[in-house]
Amino acid sequence: MNRRKRAEKKKKERAERLRRERHERQSRPAEAEEQYEEVFVAPELDDERYAAAARRALGPGVAPDSPEFAAELARQRERPIEDVIDEALDAGGREAGEELGFHTLECDPDDQLDVAREALALDPDNVDALACVALTGMDDASKAADELARIVERAGRALGPDLAAVEPRGDLGANFAARPYLRARAELTRLLASLERPAEALQHAREIAALDRGDSQVLCDVYVGLLLEFDELAEARALFERFAPEESPALAWASVLERFLSDDRVAARRTLALARALLPEFEEFLAGEAFEPEEDDDLRATVVAVGSAWMKHEAALEWLLAGAPWTSETEREAARATYSPPVAKLLELGEPDTDERADAARLRELGFGPRDVPELTRMACDVALHEHEADHPACWAPSHALRALTALRADAAVEPLLAYAAEHEIDEALRFDEFFAAIGPAAIERLARKAADGSEPVEPRLHAIEGLARIGAADSDARRAVVEALAPILREHERHVPPVNAFVIVALGNLGAREFRELARAAFRAGHVDTNVFADVGEIERRFRDGARR
Repeated sequence: MNRRKRAEKKKKERAERLRRERHERQSRPAEAEEQYEEVFVAPELDDERYAAAARRALGPGVAPDSPEFAAELARQRERPIEDVIDEALDAGGREAGEELGFHTLECDPDDQLDVAREALALDPDNVDALACVALTGMDDASKAADELARIVERAGRALGPDLAAVEPRGDLGANFAARPYLRARAELTRLLASLERPAEALQHAREIAALDRGDSQVLCDVYVGLLLEFDELAEARALFERFAPEESPALAWASVLERFLSDDRVAARRTLALARALLPEFEEFLAGEAFEPEEDDDLRATVVAVGSAWMKHEAALEWLLAGAPWTSETEREAARATYSPPVAKLLELGEPDTDERADAARLRELGFGPRDVPELTRMACDVALHEHEADHPACWAPSHALRALTALRADAAVEPLLAYAAEHEIDEALRFDEFFAAIGPAAIERLARKAADGSEPVEPRLHAIEGLARIGAADSDARRAVVEALAPILREHERHVPPVNAFVIVALGNLGAREFRELARAAFRAGHVDTNVFADVGEIERRFRDGARR
């Protein structure tokens, strides 16, 4: 859940939380007070409510950054928030109007307009209520934006010296009195962006960012989308240094676009994995799938923030819809020219012969030796060759290179191949298992380290486990060493992801290591085994039983 979604959820939960607090306060013993306060954390608006209570208690003339105000604010925060709310409403006038302005941000959408008008009857200058009327009380969105712009301008003039004083520091978000202004201006920015008035939206986003570097209004998603729409790549990169792509799906998809536009396809492809994990629906949206963004908060927010930027850059969109290749056609052509004989001959062989003996004979004719291992390893891991069209003979070169490495028992290729698997999907034509089996016991220690390393991506760990299993199956003398290498993973199954545990169980079962049957069943019952591999305990039992017969 991203930061905006968390903020919206807090607003929706307020009424229920206050009802629950009131009930808990009536029923809990006095000694539970401290524990209770730790459980119910006040949402963002409570800070503003407590600050308003501190102003009421101190009266006019006390600066909000003074020690006196800080001490009073700390005292107010010890009070139940519903008492503070009731006090403001009972005070009437501007104080009650301010509280009702807060209500417009939290109440049911059907009630917002009525609450806003009630707030304005008490406090005609209440920015939250004015913004609510502009956004929900006007049918024409463009006219609503113009009205909201006037509200923001008037609120800015009312803040006056505060804005000029804070800009060098960028900490206006810490000023409680300025929060309504920031909220209204952030809403104006989003509205302008959605109305395809991006130049105006970008100007507001830049100025808000200068005033509020902490991004209290969670506007960085929209800001970076606007920057990319105008190809302001350096400024966008600076934002990514402050707000990581992991923080929201919109930032992740924006980062993919920025990397592509910066001609760094490798980084774009790596970030794409994160973006797809966070919000795969956005890629489907860009592909023209029938989606209703309104039904998904994250999808709606991402479409609003970066959808226009993606649509503007046709080359990036074509790249994404073509499968997001790591390399361009130019890079693929250049890659072929970097190999020298005899390894370069593999670029011309095309699809391997269905007769494996004939295929092996073709490779022997080329006379590969130890001196060719580095070049063959580079070819086996060359993503540019992997991405050639299927009808181009060079697309088969990595497969031929791996077969040559297998024939040479080139253990120096173990780590590079596993590193390649960490970032790329492995084509079935790449026979990793056969390669590791050919290396034999010399690869056990390295494969075992990879398999057990929880910081590694899952895919290379699975290849390492399969390689260990093939080594153990091909060499009876190595079987015990392989079992001992895999056993610690299963013993600590709670520390490893379910697919890894499942592959370890498959390997131990195939090797006939029946002594681990009970441990495998316990891991399954604990929910630590991938159910796509083993649907039930009975399948685990059969795996160990059938493996022991081999």
